[in-house]
Amino acid sequence: MSSPWLPVDVERFITITATGITTKSTTNIDYSKTNIQVEGVDEDDAVKTDGEYIYLTLGGRVLIIKAYPPNEAKLSAEISVEGVVSGLFINDKRLIIIYNGVYCLVKNTSEKKSKDILFVEPSLSVLIYDVKNAEAPILVRSTTISGTLKSSTLE
Repeated sequence: MSSPWLPVDVERFITITATGITTKSTTNIDYSKTNIQVEGVDEDDAVKTDGEYIYLTLGGRVLIIKAYPPNEAKLSAEISVEGVVSGLFINDKRLIIIYNGVYCLVKNTSEKKSKDILFVEPSLSVLIYDVKNAEAPILVRSTTISGTLKSSTLE
């Protein structure tokens, strides 16, 4: 089965992402976290998981995919941003989306309106979503600043 939101075969994608997830008990799920370079410090990634959902960046979108249990795998939600997502964090049912955008402004430099100058300024935005119900993420905070991001970590 093909999908307009994911450029791969969906059934195969779900099988690959669900591989290796095991249950230790009825409430605890054992899952692989991203490579941790410093214990207790998380780095932003294009793909994150909390063991039940996969959070995947695709350009200007973040897909929330239910991955566990595998027989219930599906696209749960999609969040669009006005830019390109550069990284994600997931912590305590909060999804943090970091994305880059561009702010453009045209200014007239004379009284005669004969000369316009285009000012282009990079911007960085951070969105924080409550994903207790991953089917319906709720935006709880949004911040935008001028500039670019070199790297980010979460402790």
